[in-house]
Amino acid sequence: MSMVQAFMSAHRLKEQLPSTTQRYDDQEPGSSSPMVIRSTFLNEQSTVEVELPDGWQRFCNPAEGRPYYRNPLLRILTESNITEGHVLNRVMQWNQIIAPLASRFTKRDYDVVLNVSGDEGMGSCNYYLVDYAAKEIAWLRDLPTTTLGMPDIRSSNHLKLLLSEQFWVHCEYMPPPHKDFRQNAEDLLATLGVLSIDTLSSTGSVSPFQQEECELYSRALLQALNNGGHIEINWCLGRLHSLITQSRIINLFGEPNARTDRNVVVNGQKSPPETMVFMLWSILMFNIPSIYLARWNAIWVDRVTYTREWRKLTKDVMKELLYGLIASGVMILASVTLQGLTSSTAIRVLATVAMIFAITSGFYAASLFSKLRTLGGCAADAANYIQINEHINTGLQTLALEHSIPWALIVWSGAFLFVSGLWEIMKNIIVILYPAFQGISRSLGYMLYVELDRTEAWYILSLALSFLICLQIHQRARIEYAIQKVKK
Repeated sequence: MSMVQAFMSAHRLKEQLPSTTQRYDDQEPGSSSPMVIRSTFLNEQSTVEVELPDGWQRFCNPAEGRPYYRNPLLRILTESNITEGHVLNRVMQWNQIIAPLASRFTKRDYDVVLNVSGDEGMGSCNYYLVDYAAKEIAWLRDLPTTTLGMPDIRSSNHLKLLLSEQFWVHCEYMPPPHKDFRQNAEDLLATLGVLSIDTLSSTGSVSPFQQEECELYSRALLQALNNGGHIEINWCLGRLHSLITQSRIINLFGEPNARTDRNVVVNGQKSPPETMVFMLWSILMFNIPSIYLARWNAIWVDRVTYTREWRKLTKDVMKELLYGLIASGVMILASVTLQGLTSSTAIRVLATVAMIFAITSGFYAASLFSKLRTLGGCAADAANYIQINEHINTGLQTLALEHSIPWALIVWSGAFLFVSGLWEIMKNIIVILYPAFQGISRSLGYMLYVELDRTEAWYILSLALSFLICLQIHQRARIEYAIQKVKK
């Protein structure tokens, strides 16, 4: 192993994880030029095929279309373009160094993955070994997990899952054309069936897929099994197994303290307690921030989120923001109506404040609505968005306050509008009733009908409609808040 250590010290031969590939970085455009298309009637071959070096086979990723190459005799897999002579020479030079060391590998069913650089000379080479028997990734020397960028290890089971995840990531990127994993496909179908039933029958399921997704994946996998070859089947297995294994790593699958419900905290990642500032703001905002905080914390239990919960929350919040836009419009109309009704300066000031609150609420709700619409619908998108808005000391309290502003302003607008409207109505009633006490002969009911005209009736109707909308949204949020409290 001294030769490997020498190259390690020179930073030329480096261990790599399949997931750390640069395949998703921007690529340089290839050169192109005019070409003569040869006639198939005059020539047996109408196009120029890519010539491969002796012993090499070319395959393409069935989903992404990226080519990769395998030499069965040398047991080499690579995404480096060996059709270029200098790249092939570099791959062969590195293989001459690694092959004697890999031959000491106790397993016999393996491939060596080499990815060479474009530097001068031999450049550098990233590598890993694919153990098909154990379905894991390996290297030529003992390594600390920090060197590879892997997380701290809880147990041997945790390490096995991490290495298995990397194996399936490799199968997704470079599906092995020579391996038949049909038995694994049948096991995966059974796993998808279990996850489907678990998701359908439990609100706290830790399945990474929804019930509909499990059924779609099962049908697609069966289609690949019936009609596809090794590459297509192994790609499907790589994609699905890597997702399931990621979920199992997060949920401590196979360990005594495994997460049995998505609301269970197993990693000690509890949400911070409400700060005094947050509680004061919550009081001023009619406890709406506390309700939103409970909902955001519910999809971020132990700093883990699920696609189905994220989609449900964003759908509900967007619907509430849409209702908020409608309520703010009604409040604005009611405020303008009241300003036209009254001659009192104080009432007009109150109505103006209510209108300003309603306008601000509408603009803020529209801003949040457009922001949520641009977010993705996957768990990874949810995690990115939440982590950006998460604070180390306050957690998601700032996010909860931000999403509470539209409805808090609407409630404040309704309060100002209610006070000003009640003031105007009481003033009119007093004006109406005062002559009655002076002996005026008109009936009280007729006076009320005449004085409280249609404009005031429209104002009262608008206020009542806004109140009903607010009551419906608040009651729904309170029910969800109570459900989350019961789960905890």
